[in-house]
Amino acid sequence: MVDLGFNIGDLKFKNPVLTASGTFGYGSEYSDFMDVSRLGGIIVKGTSMEPRDGNPYPRMAETPSGMLNAVGLQNKGIDYFEKNIYPKVSQFNTNVIININGKTRSFSSFICSELKKEIKVSKNPKWQILLEHFQRYPMDTLPQRKQSLERLIKVIKNDIAPPAETTGKEKKLTLKSDIVYLKGVGPKLGYLLNKLGIYTVSDLLYYFPRKHVDYSTRTKIRDLEVGETTTIFGIIKNVEAFNTKKELGVIKVK
Repeated sequence: MVDLGFNIGDLKFKNPVLTASGTFGYGSEYSDFMDVSRLGGIIVKGTSMEPRDGNPYPRMAETPSGMLNAVGLQNKGIDYFEKNIYPKVSQFNTNVIININGKTRSFSSFICSELKKEIKVSKNPKWQILLEHFQRYPMDTLPQRKQSLERLIKVIKNDIAPPAETTGKEKKLTLKSDIVYLKGVGPKLGYLLNKLGIYTVSDLLYYFPRKHVDYSTRTKIRDLEVGETTTIFGIIKNVEAFNTKKELGVIKVK
């Protein structure tokens, strides 16, 4: 028998037959007519952060070649999906791809609320780091938002992945292993690496420095140039700390 399976990244599909979002509902509507699990995957209809009524009627029109529609992404929202739809579609023995849409602020506030829930029940410091990223998500640029989403997906994948194989007392490391398990790293250093977007061994290998600054070369103060990065030595005789009228903290060093 011919194997029609293929991969998109780490996600494996049994065949290339997938439903288009919006044309197949949530898949459970067709269970009486076919074995939905035979499909390569189901892309469910669009789901928004809050319930959405869609466009006002009329929103469908018949044409000589078929039908036009502008339903307007009508759906009952992500909370309804989580409680009533997900338990059904998670039973399918195939990939279920969820299509989520929303406005920038409602999306980031939803992610933040879910991260806060996870922080309460998990000791994993990565959730706290992600919360810090998504709290500033509305102000981020598109590349920064993309990076935050990639980090979120990576942490979720690592969190639900099966435990690493062990040989004796040592964990068997792979490129996908959490960076904290790398010898010499541990939770404290791992937390700092996570802030740089380094979550796995692979992330560390492909984290290339943008420049190298040699701090071993000293320069006399009289020889300093504007814009130059260098090292100077001096003697601190006095340190003074005070607040301005606008409550700004100032440290004066002589």
